[in-house]
This record gives sequence, structure tokens and C-alpha cells, in this order.
Amino acid sequence: MYYVGLFLIIAGVIAILGQLYNIYVLPPKKQISLDLFNYTIIALLVLGIIFTVWGKLKGG
Repeated sequence: MYYVGLFLIIAGVIAILGQLYNIYVLPPKKQISLDLFNYTIIALLVLGIIFTVWGKLKGG
């Protein structure tokens, strides 16, 4: 569980980088909706933190 949590946190960080790319690099017509991005990032980070803490407490 601990490693699943770390993986989710890493995925959240990658999603944040993807969002920055989406905002600053892509032309406006090709941009993806930011609401979807924001909810996905929040979900990944929250689940990652929960799994990481739970995995630490359970011991693996």
C-alpha cells in the first residue's frame, strides 16, 4: 500500500507538470479543460497521501 501511495503521488506530480505544459506550451485551441485536470490532480494526491500514510501505519 505504501508503494501504491508513492506511485499515486508521483502520478499527481506528473499530472501537475502536464497541466503546466497544457497552459503554457499548447495553443489555446488544443488545451484540455482545466477543471478535469484539477480534479484528477487533487484525487491523485489525496489518494496517494491516504495510501502512503495507511501503508506506513500497517507496515507495508
